[in-house]
Amino acid sequence: MLDTNLVFWEVEYNDGTIFRESDGNKYSLINRFKLNKFRLITSNSIVLFETWPPPGLSGHNFVYRRRTKMDVGQGQATFFVVGWLGGPAFAIDPASSSYRESRDGFTHGDSLLYPPQPMPGELWFDHHEKDFAYQT
Repeated sequence: MLDTNLVFWEVEYNDGTIFRESDGNKYSLINRFKLNKFRLITSNSIVLFETWPPPGLSGHNFVYRRRTKMDVGQGQATFFVVGWLGGPAFAIDPASSSYRESRDGFTHGDSLLYPPQPMPGELWFDHHEKDFAYQT
């Protein structure tokens, strides 16, 4: 079982530069104009998950969240939620070596893949309101 405290994100920019959480970088400082790939990696640089912008989307559509879920009788579980506003979304559980994909993206009422609150740099698109807004 993998300790989720030893899982970090890294971004590869379109010029090949790597920007890592484990180097003390913050998610809000990701250069979304240059985002080419996003990965979840272990502390010894093993890639657990990788994604890149789907056609028609950009780094501004990218979303990452670390969510902790409590289940009665099962305790606490940490999931990494990764996806593209207007594209697919994923819930990754490194501790159980599993993931779930929603090709419909973030979904109201889904216990893990519910729409996240916008953060700086993300282009938010609400499918129900058909409204775009940059969060700054």
